[in-house]
Amino acid sequence: MHNPHDPKVLPMREGVSPSCVVLPTQGQGSMLDFLAQRLPAASRAEWQARMQAGEVVDEHGQPATPERALVPGLRLYYYR
Repeated sequence: MHNPHDPKVLPMREGVSPSCVVLPTQGQGSMLDFLAQRLPAASRAEWQARMQAGEVVDEHGQPATPERALVPGLRLYYYR
């Protein structure tokens, strides 16, 4: 079973672990839509660039691409 307190999907960067956000259990749209709306400190263009650089992955280590549809309850890991 996945342990959210011990993510191994992204390595530490400059001594800092990746952040985690859980996708909602209901909703539609893309992962980019969700991140841009839920975490607006980074612009939509910044999220898209992060995703294209492979800096946003799911709990299984799979890339979260801008066009990938929401998967209810899935954890995404990213760098701030």
